[in-house]
Amino acid sequence: MIRGKEALRKYWSEGIRLIPDLHFEVLAVYVGIVTLVINYRNQAGGVVSEVLTFDGGLVREGHGTYLAQAPTGLK
Repeated sequence: MIRGKEALRKYWSEGIRLIPDLHFEVLAVYVGIVTLVINYRNQAGGVVSEVLTFDGGLVREGHGTYLAQAPTGLK
């Protein structure tokens, strides 16, 4: 759990340190009443949906969901 701008800055600084080629290609953005979903491809080619729920102008909750890979032999 990350709370506050300084904690968020520390989190992303460490992520960039560990994955220097970190980048995202936005595929789609979905807007709900209190929710925003950003669908993107990451530097490894994985498809991710970042789900953000807002309380006023602040993000109350956020999490990533990842495209599941089918088990071997299934399509």
